[in-house]
Amino acid sequence: AENCQFEEVAYLIFFGELPTAAQLATYKAKLKSLRQLPQALKEVLERRFNHPEWSFPSLLVIDGGKAQINTAEEVLKNLNLNIPIVSVLKDERHRPKDILLSLRSDLKGVQGPTFIKKYKREILLINSEAHRFAITYHKQMRNKNFLK
Repeated sequence: AENCQFEEVAYLIFFGELPTAAQLATYKAKLKSLRQLPQALKEVLERRFNHPEWSFPSLLVIDGGKAQINTAEEVLKNLNLNIPIVSVLKDERHRPKDILLSLRSDLKGVQGPTFIKKYKREILLINSEAHRFAITYHKQMRNKNFLK
C-alpha cells in the first residue's frame, strides 16, 4: 500500500440514499490523503459507525489479514461496539484462501469455526460484491487519471 498510486476501500450498505457528487468528492479527497490501507479502513469504519441513525451490522466482513482485523478491532473498541469481525484472506491469485476470525469477537472458541462454516457462502458473497465494486471504481479512477 505504501507504493501504490491508487487505493480504494469500499463498504456496502443495502439501504438508504446514495451520496451526492459533492459528498463523494470530499470523501475521495480525504481517502486520497490517507493512502495507507489500515488507516483508510479506520477512516471508513469510523465514518460508518458515527451514524447512530443507521442500523449497525450484525457482522463486519473485511478484506485482508491481521493488520486489517487489528484496525477494525481498534475502531470498534474505541466506539464501545461489540460486532463480530471476520476477514477474508486472499491467495496470490486474489482468490479467497481463508476466513479469519477476530479474537475479540463474540464468536470465540468452538462457536467461531462453526459460524464460519455455516455462513461461509454468505461471507464470501458479501466480500466478493464489495470487492467487485472497489475494483470497478479503482479501474474507473485509474483510467480517468491515466489520460491526465
